[in-house]
Amino acid sequence: MPDALDNKFAELEHRLLSGHDQIGRGVGVPFVLLLYPPGQEARVRRETSSLVAKLRAEGRLVEVIDCNDVLLGALERSDELDRAIRAERQAPAALRDFGIGDVLADALVARVLSAEREMSKPGVVFLTRLGALHPFLLPNVLQERLAGQRVRVPVVFLVPAEDDNSGDYLFLGVEKARRYRGTYL
Repeated sequence: MPDALDNKFAELEHRLLSGHDQIGRGVGVPFVLLLYPPGQEARVRRETSSLVAKLRAEGRLVEVIDCNDVLLGALERSDELDRAIRAERQAPAALRDFGIGDVLADALVARVLSAEREMSKPGVVFLTRLGALHPFLLPNVLQERLAGQRVRVPVVFLVPAEDDNSGDYLFLGVEKARRYRGTYL
């Protein structure tokens, strides 16, 4: 029997294969956010890999951007990786003081825009492992940055979060994030 997460992935697949041109109509941005329980990360990775394979088999162009890789790259380029590892071990709250949220947002926006430029036919960009961005960057901040760039390709945000039924959600189950424009599954 399919559970809520199965239903969300089925809806996402339907939208990407059958309603690709309709994604973003009515909300002004082509963003789809799939919220899932943070404890389901491994399952979401498997489901995402399966969906990406299906989309490619149907001739869709797909770019998968791993936010953890982008974070590690940004920390390595700034020579902050070792300091970040020490800070996380000693006082995780100190990570907020690194001030790399803007750098991360810029890097992710650049990756999405680059992927979009490379797509010669209908495609989609998946942002995976968004939990790695905490506490540096919240998904809604990234959405705002991308919206400002007038992204046309659908961007799927796979967000480990709990829906708090108040119009917001709890990113990683711990930090309140406001819903920005987009379709939420």
